[in-house]
Amino acid sequence: MRREELEGALNRLAADAKKAGGWGREKWTRKTKKLLVCLGDREKYQTCATKIEAATWSTEWLYDVVWLKASAEFLVRDVILVAEIEWGNERDVWDAFQKLPLARADYRVMIFDDKPGLRGRLMKQARKFGKRGPGDRYFLASCADGEFTVYEEVARRPEESEA
Repeated sequence: MRREELEGALNRLAADAKKAGGWGREKWTRKTKKLLVCLGDREKYQTCATKIEAATWSTEWLYDVVWLKASAEFLVRDVILVAEIEWGNERDVWDAFQKLPLARADYRVMIFDDKPGLRGRLMKQARKFGKRGPGDRYFLASCADGEFTVYEEVARRPEESEA
């Protein structure tokens, strides 16, 4: 997945919300999960997301949305994407983000309400995580004034990070 692809899809979703006169947090979460599930399906991945009928498995599996490759018996061979979605206060976003560095996935996605300085603090946490590997990729999709901006960060080796 490309950063631009995710940003475009989220902004189309935001336009739908604006046309509808706005959505509450629960509807935003459901629509965002469905969007991520559809993107994963299009790429031929199996997906997990609670209460999203389009998902391969309509259940949460550690994260709000997961794209994976697994057998019918759910023997996981690869995890492509993990995503957390949080529209709450800064502490809720921070707590949800803490799960992402733990994932061995190609993409770690955080979708959240923009707060001043929050994105920088989230990335500082990702950079300080000692078990990261070169190439660990994060997409931080922050929403401000009804528009999403997706920032991409590819982690460096621990010894290359700032002190």
